[in-house]
Amino acid sequence: MTTSGSHWEQAALRRASTIAKEFGQAQVDNGHLALALLELFPHVTHGWETHGVTADEVRLGLRRDLTPSRNLRGHDFTVAPPAGKVVISRSVSEALQHIGPDITTGADIDHAEVASLSKLVVGLLPERYRALLNSNGVRHGDSRPATGERRPRVGTSRTRPASIDTFMMDLTEAARAGGLDPLIGREHELHQVIRVLCRKKKRNPVLVGEPGVGKTAILEGLASRIATDRVPAPLVDAQVVAISLPSMLEGTRYRGEFEGRAQALLSAALDAEHPLVMFVDEIHLMVHAGAAEGGLDLASMMLGAMARGEVAVVGASTREDLRRSLHAAGPLARRLQPVQVDEPAAADTLAILAGLRPSYEIFHGVTIDENALTAAVESGRRRHALAGHQPDLALEVLDDACAEARLRRCERADPTPPVVRAAHVDEVVADRSAADRLTRGRWRDVRPVWWAGKRWRRTRRRQD
Repeated sequence: MTTSGSHWEQAALRRASTIAKEFGQAQVDNGHLALALLELFPHVTHGWETHGVTADEVRLGLRRDLTPSRNLRGHDFTVAPPAGKVVISRSVSEALQHIGPDITTGADIDHAEVASLSKLVVGLLPERYRALLNSNGVRHGDSRPATGERRPRVGTSRTRPASIDTFMMDLTEAARAGGLDPLIGREHELHQVIRVLCRKKKRNPVLVGEPGVGKTAILEGLASRIATDRVPAPLVDAQVVAISLPSMLEGTRYRGEFEGRAQALLSAALDAEHPLVMFVDEIHLMVHAGAAEGGLDLASMMLGAMARGEVAVVGASTREDLRRSLHAAGPLARRLQPVQVDEPAAADTLAILAGLRPSYEIFHGVTIDENALTAAVESGRRRHALAGHQPDLALEVLDDACAEARLRRCERADPTPPVVRAAHVDEVVADRSAADRLTRGRWRDVRPVWWAGKRWRRTRRRQD
């Protein structure tokens, strides 16, 4: 542990290191330092009780989160102090540098010092505690009651927790900025999605189709419709946001951190000034997402609000993934309204490529010949050569062909814009076919080993 810094920094780090050792952990993280500061400086919580949040509640919750989980058979782990000195994490070191060196322990610290420590403590708390404090009126960086103010709604962009924005992408704003491709066709599927979203209850359509058939494009088309005010009254001024489940799970080391993020997301949806439509790609991953021992997964936390129509969730998944994951999650399955998305016909795929041709020409600085579009669509029929589904397969082939023509122009130092022809598409298809055959050949080599491992795991489960 470092020996530099003011007296209070050293005292806080010593206490945080002791707490880390008590729980058998070899690194001092934000939770350890927050708990140490709450014990050394109880003055920072004086304003919390006014808003119904007690310091003891937060301290007990932090200690519960730091407690090691039980193992799979239900036996407690033996907590052993780590060998040697504990390590100070970078986030803790950076947090301590934002507070002045004149603070001392004891009861004689002034209000400015209390405010500084309160700002540090609230910033170190896990997300669910910060959301609890914010929802009860405790301002970030101030332990005094926020009286005389009218707090805006949580769902507005001005008050929404910044941590939520790290796993959300505003598709409506992207559509207004011209950052989304236009939706070509798919009017029937989009009509079904809008109809489900306009229901009173269970407003949760899920797009079911194979990978590459254009499920995400339908949601982008919905965002474009909302951005141009071409939707019914229940969706006017709605906000379509894409939720990234991996980003929500990232960095959740302690028990309760994921639940805090999920609760903050749900609160933002419930308290939003305008309707909030949440798009979850691979929605089957909501089942067991973030679930720990004694905790709830994301699907369980949102079931009630989804059933009552208080939140609108739009999902996307394949039929097989949805069937396999929702087989044991009947309550979630009953709240979803499937919308089938089939692979488009060749004529529809050609229309999609023709509609998106200008964006590819502008991006690559090329001119795409009509025969190149036809060749890209025909490549999807070579199932023995390429893996994938239309229209994404044809779009990928066309994108590769444009990149190939652009690369050749650079190699020749030719200033004239190249023309993408069917020959470029055929060359790209040949290269991709060779790569796919190599991948399938490697799978044939490892498949016997994979099946042997699966049989061994099944036998072990029976024995256990």
